[in-house]
Amino acid sequence: MLAKRKKEPDPAKIATVVGEEMHFDGNLQGTGSVRIDGCVTGEINVEGNVILGEAATARATVAAKSAKIAGRVKGDLVCCDSVELTSSARVEGDIRCDRLVIDRGAVFNGSSAMAKEAQNRSGDSVEATTEDVGKS
Repeated sequence: MLAKRKKEPDPAKIATVVGEEMHFDGNLQGTGSVRIDGCVTGEINVEGNVILGEAATARATVAAKSAKIAGRVKGDLVCCDSVELTSSARVEGDIRCDRLVIDRGAVFNGSSAMAKEAQNRSGDSVEATTEDVGKS
């Protein structure tokens, strides 16, 4: 009898949605991706991607493959791939990722460390502190 292979999660497929009228308090964990348009307090730990819509608020530590933030985050973001802050994003916390994209108008108060880039250059980590990136 052949054993069934376990399917790898598709990080592009949204497995969970927290709607605008919803508030989630606790630890959100899973193998898929999550889209948040409401409010989350606690921890978000997914193997896929995290998408925070413009109306979203997260008072949470976020750990994921990647994150696209259009709303507000108060907490740290740790992603093994990328973090993108859109022009409406407001982030207060530290970001650790391989690639960081910050659109004009986004506000980021914290420090960032880009793991792969820093290791490729010298083997050490690089940390930069940025306040209110959206100001020109």
